[in-house]
Amino acid sequence: MIIAGFGFRKLAKLSSLLDAYTEATVDEPLDGIATVANKASLCIFEELATYLKLPIFPIVRNKLVIQRTRSWSRVSFDTYNVGSVAEAAALAAAGRNSQLLTQRVIASDCMATCAIAKGYST
Repeated sequence: MIIAGFGFRKLAKLSSLLDAYTEATVDEPLDGIATVANKASLCIFEELATYLKLPIFPIVRNKLVIQRTRSWSRVSFDTYNVGSVAEAAALAAAGRNSQLLTQRVIASDCMATCAIAKGYST
């Protein structure tokens, strides 16, 4: 499964999420988008899912914090105890043996991040 994970500020706009997504995109089709559970039902994230025609995978905190991320953000660490919300959400949603295809990319307005991970079942 290939998942785009997102981290974003509550005041982010769809253009912020799409900017980060465009920079992070890989050549393989996505199976869904993911973010922390408390933001997954926000209108802006649901709007992104509708625009991309992809399902949302809300990630609970205990699944987020066990992921090993490559990037580190003070805000992500202080809020969720994880180096990158985007990377951790993508890895958690992609499933077992997941690996990052794209490390965290920051939108040009710094309001959103996106990372892409692929899960490999064994």
